[in-house]
Amino acid sequence: MTQMDKFRDETRVTLQTDCKEQATGLMRNFLVCTLSASYDPKTESWSQDYMNHRVFVGAQDKLDAIKAKINEVMGEKAGEKDWSFTGINAQFVAR
Repeated sequence: MTQMDKFRDETRVTLQTDCKEQATGLMRNFLVCTLSASYDPKTESWSQDYMNHRVFVGAQDKLDAIKAKINEVMGEKAGEKDWSFTGINAQFVAR
């Protein structure tokens, strides 16, 4: 759960502070991390999958600025910047 703690305690605060102006007025703006865990009783082991969901809808210039900051802090692809996401669900829609 260290990935979730890092997001909650550090990354979330940084991105909220740095992107507040650009995110203001967007129709949709959220960035969340989810964790899915499962237990295999045969091997007595746990597995976990982290997903990063990025959904932003609004003016293109605001989307570009937010996307650049998120990629700088968290990476553009799964496994970058010391994050162990199984995948990234990114949706940036200009309106």
